[in-house]
Amino acid sequence: MEEDNQKVAVESFLSPLADAKVGIFDFSILMIMWALCLICSVKNFGRAGGGIFFLLGLLLVLRRPSNCILLFLLLFFVPNDTLQLPIGPFRIVAAMGLAGYVIHGKWANLSGVFNKVFIWAAILVFYLPVTVILASNRDIALSYYLKYVEGLIALFLVFALIDSREQLGRALKWWVIVSALSLIVSLVHYGWGPNTFLGEIHLDPFAFQLLPNITTQVVIEGETISRIMWLGKDPNGHSTNLIFALGVSLALYSASQYRYKILWMIMALMIGAGILGTYSRTGLIVTFIVVSYFLLQRNIRAIFPLIFIVLGILAALIYIPALPLRIFSIESAWEAGASSRFPLWVESIKMWLKSPVIGMGLRAFSEEHYFVVHNSYLQILAEAGIIGAVLYGGIIVVVAKAMRRLKDMFLDKNAKDIVFAKAVMIGFWGMCLHIGAITYQDVKLFWMECGVCGLMYYLTRKEFYEQEAF
Repeated sequence: MEEDNQKVAVESFLSPLADAKVGIFDFSILMIMWALCLICSVKNFGRAGGGIFFLLGLLLVLRRPSNCILLFLLLFFVPNDTLQLPIGPFRIVAAMGLAGYVIHGKWANLSGVFNKVFIWAAILVFYLPVTVILASNRDIALSYYLKYVEGLIALFLVFALIDSREQLGRALKWWVIVSALSLIVSLVHYGWGPNTFLGEIHLDPFAFQLLPNITTQVVIEGETISRIMWLGKDPNGHSTNLIFALGVSLALYSASQYRYKILWMIMALMIGAGILGTYSRTGLIVTFIVVSYFLLQRNIRAIFPLIFIVLGILAALIYIPALPLRIFSIESAWEAGASSRFPLWVESIKMWLKSPVIGMGLRAFSEEHYFVVHNSYLQILAEAGIIGAVLYGGIIVVVAKAMRRLKDMFLDKNAKDIVFAKAVMIGFWGMCLHIGAITYQDVKLFWMECGVCGLMYYLTRKEFYEQEAF
């Protein structure tokens, strides 16, 4: 049997992902569902919108189970609480995916599910109930623990339903498209402000039992500015979610035929604009790192995308007057302790030292300090101890090792596949860096990214070595 790190000529495996077709029918239904979510966020249609969403989603998943992954991605980049579904949209789509998995007899893929990425995530999820028991407020801790359970289900469905490069390519393409379209959603709600059904939900807590959301406001140089995004969406979380899609859009640009390159560059610009519109300083820094790395990798071939990116930056600086002020405030924020993050990080270390092995319990830091840590790694360290931190970080390490082995499988270091893999990986590392400056405890999308990166290696090795797990 060949060794994992033996180099073989497989230059044409990853780059053809850019040629995968979402399918006219599936794409049309997905766009109808996207438009439905947008319309329902503007005007109240009662439960009719949720009913239509459910029926269309069921049609997609029963037709092709891997469409479940595309529906997951849709939910992350549109307002979905205005659909007024009886239970959370994610759980409904997950149930559809599991039903499609059973009906279509996908049992043959089960052996491919239990790889190292999934196993590390599963061990973490099985360990975290200990931290729920330790928590001072178990009800809140349980609600956050369920997010990890949902993340594990999402990861299971990624590995169980995506079993070919065509399906992986479809997922990556739709990931970029729906991320770019989130800019349109943000602009609509930025323009109409609270004068929408979504605004009623988040600004009338007594009617809908929801707390007011003020995260769409930011103070810059003493002036209150509205972020370009929709109510109810955490700005740092939204910019984090877009980072990986930015890397994938650049990967698709590098691998696509010339007639499609401009399309993916436009998508990349829309995603970049969406990140800038959140006014997240960490998002600005990480975006700069991701784009700079891509341009350096492309060398002379980066001239065309560089022109587009420069023009896009100039347009953003002109049409978003507060953006330059936000950029220049990064230095002052750093000097002031990164917007008070450094003292919170110190407090999280102190909390961890009280119980270094198993932690103080989920949400313990917020219960004690009434703030989040603004560092996902320190948060899990303080609340789940060194055991939780090792398991959480172990998932990232496994993905990093898989991507390194993937790179070592190619003979030509300048092959399109290498460029593609590096662009995707820098998007992944960008998100890993971003969550180091925010508290990102809803791990569903992050673990889906881990799954997709793992699949790039797993499917390549399966194709050329006829092995089923890594």
